[in-house]
Amino acid sequence: MVDASPSRIRERWSDDIVVLELGGDVGAGAAADAFRARVIGLLEKGTRKVVVNLEMVRYLDSTGVGTLLALKASAVRRHCHLRFCCLPAPVKRMLDQLHLTYVLEVYAEEEQALKSLSHERERNASR
Repeated sequence: MVDASPSRIRERWSDDIVVLELGGDVGAGAAADAFRARVIGLLEKGTRKVVVNLEMVRYLDSTGVGTLLALKASAVRRHCHLRFCCLPAPVKRMLDQLHLTYVLEVYAEEEQALKSLSHERERNASR
């Protein structure tokens, strides 16, 4: 586990998909910067599929929302796939109010997010 105080980032693989488990507070400062750097680093190394599990996030402010949007845009520009899952109720409520759950491709369960990326693999193989 990597500490990016006050948040934590844990990385694991599921086939060709990186799953990042984010915990703590995501807002202005070092936490958002560390999270952004980790995802951008993965994309720059050629990782094509990333799922961010937000289940252990306690707090997400407007800077954190901006970070999620910037990372999604960065992934799209690189022709990569980024999904988010397992949002705590307050975070989901905020993203729902901002109409961002569709834009960010948010899934209720990690398994659903992984499955959505497996479909990407099947779609690309049939081309």
